[in-house]
Amino acid sequence: MAACGILSSDDPPELEPGPRNYEWTVDTLHSSPGGFIFDIWGSSPDDVWAVANTGINNLWHFNGEEWSVWPERVGSSFYSIYGFAQDDVWMGGNDGKLYHFDGNEWTLSFRYDVEGMRGANMRSIWGNSPDDIYVAGNIQPDSGPPWESFLLHFDGNRWNELVLTNYGMLFQRVRSTESGAFLEAYDRDHSPSLFQFYRYESNRLEKLFSVPTSEIDWFSLNKVGNEMFYVLGDALYTYSYNRFIKEVISTPPNFGFQIYGRHKKDMFLRMSDGLAHYNGVNAEYLFNLDHSRLSISNNAVIFENKIFFIVRDYDQGSNYIYHGSLTEQEEEP
Repeated sequence: MAACGILSSDDPPELEPGPRNYEWTVDTLHSSPGGFIFDIWGSSPDDVWAVANTGINNLWHFNGEEWSVWPERVGSSFYSIYGFAQDDVWMGGNDGKLYHFDGNEWTLSFRYDVEGMRGANMRSIWGNSPDDIYVAGNIQPDSGPPWESFLLHFDGNRWNELVLTNYGMLFQRVRSTESGAFLEAYDRDHSPSLFQFYRYESNRLEKLFSVPTSEIDWFSLNKVGNEMFYVLGDALYTYSYNRFIKEVISTPPNFGFQIYGRHKKDMFLRMSDGLAHYNGVNAEYLFNLDHSRLSISNNAVIFENKIFFIVRDYDQGSNYIYHGSLTEQEEEP
């Protein structure tokens, strides 16, 4: 394991690597005061972006060797980033603004404004192609709570509003297929508060699932390969023919947060105390973390032989990028 400090003299946490064939580098990205990385995306292992919600530094780039702060200040606070190529990247902030990168510079491309509302937060960006992109987020009425949620779509020429809710529910994440968008949501204004899944298809928003937050410990949505996966508590589900189907996978006891991956037999499992890998038969830890202060973020970048994960240190106010390089490819089970 190699460890290098980028933009900070903080010593990164020691890794306790698991048995799988990854060599790890830990990079420190500092965005004081109080800035945490919220999203990460890359077109290749030599072209990776990371964005932060607050702090002095809000945008970094990795060129395959080192991280650097983008030399020109862009916007203020960012929550999402997604793209399709080195010269086609989108980034969203907490002010309703969407920026686009053409390979040379970031420019303001669109601003989402709603009369009587303020502070549109672009929480999540996802797309199937450059002319089929979704943005999900939250916006607050001028008169105060509750927050509302919105879903935007880009058709290659312009951004359009698909959904603006009129009840207190927060879209947290969007993933999409060619048929439409899938959404992870949190309704904090309902009593009791709720975790919810939605689908937007054929110009219609449909609720797929709703459960009180008191009934499960964790709830999340992600796309692996061409399939949507849903984490409900400590179990993993797919959704087909209008019902949730529980996946039979062998997971360590501390699973129940988030999944990432290339396909169904090559998935990374976010644990309460580290990161594990599932190969279609069993799961084993890649590394352990001190869960009392360190937490893996919801977003990651997965390439064929390299992976990037965001780890937050809430005690120190630091961001770490755990960069793993696969040293020996396993045969698919």
